[in-house]
Amino acid sequence: MGGLMKGFCTLARVLVVLCCFTLLVAALVACAGAGTADSETAAGGGTASEEISAETVPEDGVALEEQPPQSGVPLVWDEDLSLYLLPSPRKSGEVSVEEALAGRRSQRVFTDEPLTALQLSQMMWAANGVSSTSGQRTLRTAPSAGATFPLTIYAVVGNVEGLQPGVYRYAVYAHGLQPVSDSDVRAHLRSAALGQSMVENAPLTIAIAADFSKTTDRYGERGIMYTHMEVGHVGQNIYLQAEALGLGTCAIGAFTDDRVGNVLQLPANEVPLYLMPVGHYR
Repeated sequence: MGGLMKGFCTLARVLVVLCCFTLLVAALVACAGAGTADSETAAGGGTASEEISAETVPEDGVALEEQPPQSGVPLVWDEDLSLYLLPSPRKSGEVSVEEALAGRRSQRVFTDEPLTALQLSQMMWAANGVSSTSGQRTLRTAPSAGATFPLTIYAVVGNVEGLQPGVYRYAVYAHGLQPVSDSDVRAHLRSAALGQSMVENAPLTIAIAADFSKTTDRYGERGIMYTHMEVGHVGQNIYLQAEALGLGTCAIGAFTDDRVGNVLQLPANEVPLYLMPVGHYR
Protein backbone atom coordinates (compact mmCIF):
# COMPACT_ATOMS: atom_id res chain seq x y z
CA MET A 1 0.00 0.00 0.00
CA GLY A 2 2.85 2.33 0.88
CA GLY A 3 4.43 1.64 -2.49
CA LEU A 4 1.19 2.45 -4.31
CA MET A 5 0.82 5.79 -2.48
CA LYS A 6 4.41 6.61 -3.27
CA GLY A 7 3.74 5.95 -6.96
CA PHE A 8 0.68 8.22 -6.95
CA CYS A 9 2.72 11.00 -5.34
CA THR A 10 5.43 10.67 -7.95
CA LEU A 11 2.85 10.78 -10.77
CA ALA A 12 1.21 13.83 -9.22
CA ARG A 13 4.55 15.62 -9.10
CA VAL A 14 5.19 14.81 -12.75
CA LEU A 15 1.76 16.13 -13.75
CA VAL A 16 2.34 19.35 -11.79
CA VAL A 17 5.70 19.88 -13.52
CA LEU A 18 4.15 19.25 -16.95
CA CYS A 19 1.34 21.72 -16.27
CA CYS A 20 3.78 24.40 -15.12
CA PHE A 21 5.93 23.81 -18.19
CA THR A 22 2.88 24.06 -20.47
CA LEU A 23 1.77 27.30 -18.83
CA LEU A 24 5.30 28.72 -19.12
CA VAL A 25 5.49 27.89 -22.85
CA ALA A 26 2.06 29.43 -23.45
CA ALA A 27 3.10 32.59 -21.64
CA LEU A 28 6.31 32.87 -23.68
CA VAL A 29 4.41 32.41 -26.94
CA ALA A 30 1.90 35.07 -25.93
CA CYS A 31 4.68 37.53 -25.09
CA ALA A 32 6.45 36.85 -28.35
CA GLY A 33 3.25 37.43 -30.29
CA ALA A 34 2.62 40.70 -28.50
CA GLY A 35 6.21 41.80 -29.13
CA THR A 36 5.90 41.01 -32.82
CA ALA A 37 2.69 42.97 -33.12
CA ASP A 38 4.27 45.96 -31.35
CA SER A 39 7.32 45.82 -33.61
CA GLU A 40 5.19 45.78 -36.73
CA THR A 41 3.18 48.71 -35.44
CA ALA A 42 6.33 50.63 -34.66
CA ALA A 43 7.80 49.84 -38.03
CA GLY A 44 4.63 50.89 -39.77
CA GLY A 45 4.49 54.09 -37.77
CA GLY A 46 8.14 54.78 -38.49
CA THR A 47 7.64 54.30 -42.21
CA ALA A 48 4.69 56.65 -42.25
CA SER A 49 6.71 59.20 -40.29
CA GLU A 50 9.60 58.95 -42.75
CA GLU A 51 7.26 59.38 -45.69
CA ILE A 52 5.81 62.53 -44.16
CA SER A 53 9.27 63.86 -43.35
CA ALA A 54 10.47 63.10 -46.85
CA GLU A 55 7.72 65.27 -48.25
CA THR A 56 8.62 68.14 -45.94
CA VAL A 57 11.48 69.73 -47.83
CA PRO A 58 12.86 73.27 -48.02
CA GLU A 59 13.23 75.75 -50.89
CA ASP A 60 11.17 74.31 -53.72
CA GLY A 61 8.46 72.87 -51.52
CA VAL A 62 8.01 69.62 -53.48
CA ALA A 63 9.60 66.25 -52.78
CA LEU A 64 11.07 64.15 -55.57
CA GLU A 65 8.77 61.18 -56.07
CA GLU A 66 9.87 57.81 -57.38
CA GLN A 67 8.44 57.27 -60.85
CA PRO A 68 9.26 54.89 -63.67
CA PRO A 69 11.58 56.32 -66.35
CA GLN A 70 9.68 58.39 -68.87
CA SER A 71 10.47 58.46 -72.58
CA GLY A 72 9.62 61.28 -74.94
CA VAL A 73 7.76 63.19 -72.23
CA PRO A 74 7.89 66.98 -72.71
CA LEU A 75 8.72 69.37 -69.92
CA VAL A 76 5.67 70.47 -67.94
CA TRP A 77 5.18 74.01 -66.69
CA ASP A 78 3.95 74.20 -63.09
CA GLU A 79 2.04 77.43 -62.51
CA ASP A 80 2.12 77.16 -58.72
CA LEU A 81 5.89 76.68 -58.52
CA SER A 82 6.70 78.82 -61.58
CA LEU A 83 9.07 76.25 -63.00
CA TYR A 84 9.39 73.49 -65.57
CA LEU A 85 9.13 70.04 -64.01
CA LEU A 86 11.79 67.70 -65.39
CA PRO A 87 11.11 64.03 -66.15
CA SER A 88 12.03 61.74 -63.27
CA PRO A 89 15.69 60.71 -63.36
CA ARG A 90 16.80 57.10 -63.75
CA LYS A 91 18.73 55.53 -60.90
CA SER A 92 20.11 52.62 -62.89
CA GLY A 93 21.70 52.36 -66.31
CA GLU A 94 23.61 50.21 -68.76
CA VAL A 95 27.06 51.69 -68.06
CA SER A 96 28.87 50.71 -64.86
CA VAL A 97 30.75 53.18 -62.68
CA GLU A 98 33.99 51.47 -63.70
CA GLU A 99 33.19 51.84 -67.40
CA ALA A 100 32.30 55.51 -66.94
CA LEU A 101 35.55 56.15 -65.07
CA ALA A 102 37.59 54.38 -67.73
CA GLY A 103 35.89 56.24 -70.58
CA ARG A 104 35.79 59.72 -69.04
CA ARG A 105 37.45 62.38 -71.19
CA SER A 106 37.17 66.15 -71.59
CA GLN A 107 35.32 66.81 -74.85
CA ARG A 108 35.52 70.22 -76.50
CA VAL A 109 33.98 69.81 -79.96
CA PHE A 110 30.20 69.37 -80.04
CA THR A 111 27.70 68.62 -82.79
CA ASP A 112 24.48 70.57 -83.35
CA GLU A 113 22.33 67.62 -82.22
CA PRO A 114 19.87 68.72 -79.52
CA LEU A 115 19.60 67.15 -76.10
CA THR A 116 16.36 65.52 -75.01
CA ALA A 117 14.40 66.48 -71.91
CA LEU A 118 15.42 63.14 -70.37
CA GLN A 119 19.12 63.83 -70.95
CA LEU A 120 18.78 67.30 -69.46
CA SER A 121 16.92 65.87 -66.48
CA GLN A 122 19.55 63.22 -65.88
CA MET A 123 22.43 65.69 -66.07
CA MET A 124 20.85 68.11 -63.60
CA TRP A 125 19.99 65.33 -61.16
CA ALA A 126 23.48 63.84 -61.35
CA ALA A 127 25.04 67.22 -60.65
CA ASN A 128 23.42 67.76 -57.27
CA GLY A 129 19.92 66.30 -57.20
CA VAL A 130 18.06 64.45 -54.46
CA SER A 131 19.25 60.84 -54.30
CA SER A 132 17.06 59.72 -51.40
CA THR A 133 15.44 60.79 -48.16
CA SER A 134 16.11 59.37 -44.71
CA GLY A 135 13.76 60.51 -41.98
CA GLN A 136 13.97 64.30 -41.98
CA ARG A 137 17.23 64.28 -43.93
CA THR A 138 17.29 64.84 -47.67
CA LEU A 139 20.34 63.28 -49.30
CA ARG A 140 21.94 64.45 -52.55
CA THR A 141 24.14 62.97 -55.24
CA ALA A 142 27.17 64.98 -54.08
CA PRO A 143 28.45 65.29 -50.51
CA SER A 144 28.45 68.65 -48.74
CA ALA A 145 30.34 69.70 -45.61
CA GLY A 146 27.83 69.73 -42.79
CA ALA A 147 25.01 69.53 -45.36
CA THR A 148 25.40 73.28 -45.86
CA PHE A 149 24.88 72.97 -49.66
CA PRO A 150 26.49 76.23 -50.82
CA LEU A 151 26.19 75.45 -54.54
CA THR A 152 23.48 76.43 -57.02
CA ILE A 153 23.27 74.72 -60.41
CA TYR A 154 22.22 76.62 -63.54
CA ALA A 155 21.31 75.30 -66.98
CA VAL A 156 22.34 77.54 -69.86
CA VAL A 157 20.09 76.12 -72.57
CA GLY A 158 20.68 76.57 -76.27
CA ASN A 159 19.29 73.49 -77.97
CA VAL A 160 17.17 71.21 -75.79
CA GLU A 161 13.98 69.65 -77.13
CA GLY A 162 10.86 71.28 -75.74
CA LEU A 163 12.65 74.05 -73.86
CA GLN A 164 13.20 77.65 -74.93
CA PRO A 165 16.83 78.84 -74.97
CA GLY A 166 17.72 80.75 -71.84
CA VAL A 167 19.15 80.51 -68.34
CA TYR A 168 17.44 78.33 -65.74
CA ARG A 169 18.10 77.74 -62.05
CA TYR A 170 17.89 74.11 -60.95
CA ALA A 171 15.26 73.65 -58.23
CA VAL A 172 16.72 70.68 -56.39
CA TYR A 173 13.75 69.45 -54.36
CA ALA A 174 11.17 69.92 -57.10
CA HIS A 175 13.57 68.57 -59.74
CA GLY A 176 12.66 71.42 -62.01
CA LEU A 177 14.03 74.50 -63.77
CA GLN A 178 13.18 78.05 -62.74
CA PRO A 179 13.53 80.55 -65.62
CA VAL A 180 16.09 83.31 -65.08
CA SER A 181 16.43 84.59 -68.65
CA ASP A 182 14.53 83.72 -71.83
CA SER A 183 17.37 84.67 -74.22
CA ASP A 184 20.04 82.48 -75.81
CA VAL A 185 23.09 83.83 -73.97
CA ARG A 186 25.64 81.33 -75.23
CA ALA A 187 27.55 83.84 -77.36
CA HIS A 188 27.79 86.23 -74.41
CA LEU A 189 28.87 83.40 -72.13
CA ARG A 190 31.56 82.42 -74.64
CA SER A 191 32.89 85.97 -74.52
CA ALA A 192 32.92 85.91 -70.72
CA ALA A 193 34.75 82.56 -70.90
CA LEU A 194 37.66 84.10 -72.82
CA GLY A 195 36.31 83.11 -76.22
CA GLN A 196 36.12 79.34 -75.70
CA SER A 197 33.93 78.19 -78.60
CA MET A 198 32.60 75.05 -76.89
CA VAL A 199 30.54 77.24 -74.56
CA GLU A 200 28.64 78.65 -77.53
CA ASN A 201 28.45 75.44 -79.58
CA ALA A 202 27.21 73.04 -76.90
CA PRO A 203 23.43 72.65 -76.58
CA LEU A 204 23.74 72.95 -72.81
CA THR A 205 26.20 74.43 -70.37
CA ILE A 206 25.88 73.58 -66.70
CA ALA A 207 27.06 76.49 -64.59
CA ILE A 208 27.86 76.04 -60.92
CA ALA A 209 27.84 79.01 -58.55
CA ALA A 210 28.58 79.20 -54.83
CA ASP A 211 27.34 81.18 -51.86
CA PHE A 212 30.39 80.72 -49.64
CA SER A 213 28.66 82.17 -46.59
CA LYS A 214 26.46 79.09 -46.27
CA THR A 215 29.54 77.09 -45.36
CA THR A 216 31.82 79.73 -43.83
CA ASP A 217 29.09 80.73 -41.36
CA ARG A 218 29.59 77.30 -39.80
CA TYR A 219 33.25 76.53 -40.49
CA GLY A 220 34.88 79.94 -40.81
CA GLU A 221 37.51 80.50 -43.49
CA ARG A 222 37.97 76.76 -43.89
CA GLY A 223 34.48 76.70 -45.39
CA ILE A 224 35.96 78.28 -48.54
CA MET A 225 38.09 75.18 -49.07
CA TYR A 226 35.14 72.91 -48.34
CA THR A 227 33.09 74.70 -50.99
CA HIS A 228 35.84 74.26 -53.58
CA MET A 229 36.00 70.57 -52.70
CA GLU A 230 32.24 70.29 -53.15
CA VAL A 231 32.26 71.79 -56.63
CA GLY A 232 34.84 69.14 -57.53
CA HIS A 233 32.44 66.42 -56.40
CA VAL A 234 29.66 67.91 -58.52
CA GLY A 235 31.95 68.30 -61.52
CA GLN A 236 32.96 64.64 -61.43
CA ASN A 237 29.30 63.63 -61.17
CA ILE A 238 28.63 65.59 -64.36
CA TYR A 239 31.58 63.96 -66.12
CA LEU A 240 30.51 60.44 -65.22
CA GLN A 241 26.83 60.96 -66.01
CA ALA A 242 27.71 62.46 -69.39
CA GLU A 243 29.90 59.46 -70.18
CA ALA A 244 27.14 57.07 -69.16
CA LEU A 245 24.70 58.84 -71.51
CA GLY A 246 27.11 58.86 -74.44
CA LEU A 247 27.61 62.62 -74.09
CA GLY A 248 30.68 64.73 -73.52
CA THR A 249 31.60 67.61 -71.24
CA CYS A 250 34.58 69.70 -70.18
CA ALA A 251 35.18 71.51 -66.90
CA ILE A 252 36.00 75.19 -67.50
CA GLY A 253 37.44 77.49 -64.88
CA ALA A 254 38.94 80.10 -67.22
CA PHE A 255 36.46 82.98 -67.29
CA THR A 256 35.86 86.43 -65.89
CA ASP A 257 33.76 86.03 -62.76
CA ASP A 258 31.91 89.34 -62.99
CA ARG A 259 31.03 88.91 -66.66
CA VAL A 260 29.78 85.36 -66.15
CA GLY A 261 27.75 86.59 -63.19
CA ASN A 262 26.18 89.29 -65.34
CA VAL A 263 25.33 86.88 -68.17
CA LEU A 264 23.73 84.38 -65.78
CA GLN A 265 22.12 87.14 -63.71
CA LEU A 266 23.54 85.66 -60.54
CA PRO A 267 22.49 87.18 -57.21
CA ALA A 268 25.15 89.28 -55.49
CA ASN A 269 25.97 86.55 -52.96
CA GLU A 270 26.86 83.92 -55.61
CA VAL A 271 30.20 83.45 -57.37
CA PRO A 272 30.62 81.28 -60.49
CA LEU A 273 33.07 78.41 -60.06
CA TYR A 274 32.57 76.08 -63.03
CA LEU A 275 31.17 76.10 -66.56
CA MET A 276 30.59 72.66 -68.05
CA PRO A 277 29.29 72.49 -71.65
CA VAL A 278 27.43 69.25 -72.38
CA GLY A 279 26.41 67.67 -75.66
CA HIS A 280 27.01 65.10 -78.37
CA TYR A 281 30.63 65.33 -79.44
CA ARG A 282 32.73 64.62 -82.53
